[in-house]
Amino acid sequence: MQKAIGIKVVLFQDGTLWVAQCVNHDLASQGKTLEEAQRNLIRMIVGNVILDLQKGIKPLSQYASAPKAFQDIFNQSLMLGGGRVKAKSLLKGLRGHASKVLDPWMIERRIYTKDAKDACALH
Repeated sequence: MQKAIGIKVVLFQDGTLWVAQCVNHDLASQGKTLEEAQRNLIRMIVGNVILDLQKGIKPLSQYASAPKAFQDIFNQSLMLGGGRVKAKSLLKGLRGHASKVLDPWMIERRIYTKDAKDACALH
């Protein structure tokens, strides 16, 4: 059994778009909805992990941590639905090699909003 690999993600609105910012590695994506931003980030992570494995390097090792400001936002944010979830549970219809690559990956998602009522509505 593979050891779980944890990824911390903070989700926030930027104008009309949602942003999913990885805290462990400086990777981010956007989407029109919260779900779309998360899916786009997971797809980006999968693609990078597969390429890194093909090159024989540790997955995501070429990405530094996100800037401290994002780590601070993550620490101030509210946990989203159930805490840590399997990364592949956020992508529907994932099969084959990509599904196996994501097996050990766990995502801890947090929502950042200036209004606590908004955050509760998003759970």
